[in-house]
Amino acid sequence: MDKSEIKKLLKEQVEPMDNAVRKKLEYLQSDDVFTENGVTEMQGDISLMNAFNENMPSANIPSYSQPSVKEFYQTAQNTPEPKRVSQAPIPQSIDEHKQNIAARIAALRGMSMAGDYLRKK
Repeated sequence: MDKSEIKKLLKEQVEPMDNAVRKKLEYLQSDDVFTENGVTEMQGDISLMNAFNENMPSANIPSYSQPSVKEFYQTAQNTPEPKRVSQAPIPQSIDEHKQNIAARIAALRGMSMAGDYLRKK
């Protein structure tokens, strides 16, 4: 096809914007918006749904039972107490952490940090 034939074909397919908008609005306001394409295609192919249903037998799923007050109290008593961290961050550990983060960012960007080559050797 040469350019003139393509232009002619495209001009024949052009629809005025007013008509296209009107048709789209009529389609969206009609009752067939959700049934025309989406549901009919999904009803035709249920192989995916069948594949999930075969591997998930619903009879083996245990039902939830609320624990009794005694069980709840025993569980609460047996939970470990939270521990406080005794070591406060020191300036040296903060600097090391900043260096590690800077090296990771540089690696993600594809750059190497100064001295990386010598440290690896």
